[in-house]
Amino acid sequence: MSYYCSAMKHQLMIDVKQKNNARYAPCCHFKKSLDINTFSVETKKYDNLLEQGVRIPECVHCWEVEDKGLRSVRLAGKNLFQKGLEPAIRRLDIRIHNKCNLACTMCYSGASNLWGKLEGKDTFYKINDDELSIIKEKSRNVTQISFQGGEPFYGNEYDEFLMSLDNLENIDVDIFTNVISVKRHVLERWNSKLKSLKINASVDGYGDVYESIRWPTTWSKFEKNAKMIYNIVGRDMSYFWAMQAENASNLFKFLEWRDKFTPNSAVELSLLMGSVELGVETIDEDEKNNFISSYNNYISLKDKSYPTGIFQSEYEQLRAMYKIIKNIQVKDELISKRKDKLKYIVELRNNYKK
Repeated sequence: MSYYCSAMKHQLMIDVKQKNNARYAPCCHFKKSLDINTFSVETKKYDNLLEQGVRIPECVHCWEVEDKGLRSVRLAGKNLFQKGLEPAIRRLDIRIHNKCNLACTMCYSGASNLWGKLEGKDTFYKINDDELSIIKEKSRNVTQISFQGGEPFYGNEYDEFLMSLDNLENIDVDIFTNVISVKRHVLERWNSKLKSLKINASVDGYGDVYESIRWPTTWSKFEKNAKMIYNIVGRDMSYFWAMQAENASNLFKFLEWRDKFTPNSAVELSLLMGSVELGVETIDEDEKNNFISSYNNYISLKDKSYPTGIFQSEYEQLRAMYKIIKNIQVKDELISKRKDKLKYIVELRNNYKK
């Protein structure tokens, strides 16, 4: 058995979690930072181990996700490139800065400088010009780019980087965004100049639950911008939902909204891996029962009519998530830790507003 990973063979991921210290890896979950000068040599060694069926410890995140029956980053990217291609950097996963207009409950200052502000710290990080020059030099044959942050639409840095590249008409771009600061003119320009444009909208909640998790914004603003994006890119828009105790049963209200307003947009589900105090393991009895009943009600209406294609994966992820949550043993000590974590976050937010 082999573990094919398109990221290991073809992707260069760059982010910055400390000032003037870029990290290079095949993907964001890879447990080591690699030397950019020997990047191709090192990833080829790891790729050989994966092809031999070795579950290398640097990829433990994917193994944990796959063992739960969910779709890992490795599985999600299996069709990005043909398996027979020679190893080469053909895709960029780039996080130019961690500037963000939201401080979501499960996030942290390394991915959102607003979180740093809540904690009274300056945690704004940005890839410097020298590092960007190295990236461009290493990426002359790139045909795919993934933009992540921070928030790519918050500021002009991502737009300036993309517009500085040659052969935009040959590049596929996907963007992970909270959609709150999406600029229509930028979106329309990218959509017209690129070979393809895909929008991955992080949502994690519907209505009041959305506003509790993704602070400080409103559901109405997300809804307005999501509809605008969908009108431009259509089925090239998808949603990302990090499953946690607070939003488990709320997922089905969002799916009903999606079915009505953006029906060709699939949802990617993942378990919240960081912020363990907020994960599904901290669910209480009422939340668990609400999830089970909401799942049964939704699936009973959709089971025989679920579309194939991109929605087949969504359906399989829903069933896997149902099995996970149904088998959770509710524990009072974990519920108490979640309450303490949320209380701490509310206090940070209130103090910041003051």
